[in-house]
Amino acid sequence: MLLATAILIPTAMMVAGAPATEWNGRLLALLLYAGVPGTAVAYWATAVASRNLPAVTTALGLLTTPVVSVAVATLWLGEPLTLPLIAAIVLILGGIAIGTTGSRQDP
Repeated sequence: MLLATAILIPTAMMVAGAPATEWNGRLLALLLYAGVPGTAVAYWATAVASRNLPAVTTALGLLTTPVVSVAVATLWLGEPLTLPLIAAIVLILGGIAIGTTGSRQDP
């Protein structure tokens, strides 16, 4: 991510110029949240889960991320829950269900 940031920031500055940002307490709180619990804690939790759970379980658990994101955006931010989002949630949860209940063939 650091390499991508180092490449994308200068490119964005050349193309679009410096962003007009109004610094205030709310913005600072959002940036701190995104940096510490939103990113660092999430990666730490994923690493711990990967160490203690089978890879398939961890991967299937990570597939719920978009479903949780849509639920939070709908309930907390008041975003509309559209038919395509509902279809996507059904497909994601269906895929997870298939992954958890699929037949296992022993070699």
